Amino acid sequence: MISIVTPSYNQAAYIERTILSVKNQDYPNYEHIIVDCSDDETVSIIKKYPEIRLVAKRERFPLSAALNLGFRNARGDIIGWINSDDAFEPGAFKTAVEYLESRPDVDMVYSDCRFIDENDKGLAIWHTAEFSYFRNLNYFQMIPQQTIFFRKEVFGKVGYLDERFHYAIDYDFLIRVSKRCKIAYLPGVILGAFRLHPGSKTMSQRKKFEPEVRLIKKEQGAVLPYFVADSVQKLIGIFKKRL
Repeated sequence: MISIVTPSYNQAAYIERTILSVKNQDYPNYEHIIVDCSDDETVSIIKKYPEIRLVAKRERFPLSAALNLGFRNARGDIIGWINSDDAFEPGAFKTAVEYLESRPDVDMVYSDCRFIDENDKGLAIWHTAEFSYFRNLNYFQMIPQQTIFFRKEVFGKVGYLDERFHYAIDYDFLIRVSKRCKIAYLPGVILGAFRLHPGSKTMSQRKKFEPEVRLIKKEQGAVLPYFVADSVQKLIGIFKKRL
């Protein structure tokens, strides 16, 4: 079984599309857990789908805590995490499960990601690469969280999400996972879509990520100081544009 966990707060405009991207997969053995603390129409939309395991909270609490609540209630062998404004690509579950079944040595798998707008229009492809602990820790080569599937036993090896963090949650988790587990990249595959819209946390609160990234790098023993790594990344971006 795959357990999909979705944290949700006031995403009535997008939550149904997220739900349908799970429901319409060609893989029947799954559960969808939504941890919601919305005060808009989100809950009424979720209740249209009785198969969803809804954990509704009146009080708003941190994203990391909401995700951990969902993860601790998951019954599946494989875990996926999709936010309430993002979506899975068709066939994502089957592709991830087949790969993990064929590679018992791999604990987590991910792929490239599609950027979409508020109307589901494809904008670009986020091309990533083979995982490198050094590159991810020192240069912040992020893995698209929308494409990650991992074995539930990973939690037993590295623990759950660190609830001190509210923005760079997946970055911290991936760094910790990479120290104890094997992570694999699926080239030429797109498992998930990342929605870009003005209200998204990534778009509207970008500056709040930096202090947490700095702390994570420091705690995990990054070789390069944040400002050096950031400068190198910007130079690489300028060089690529000129090419």
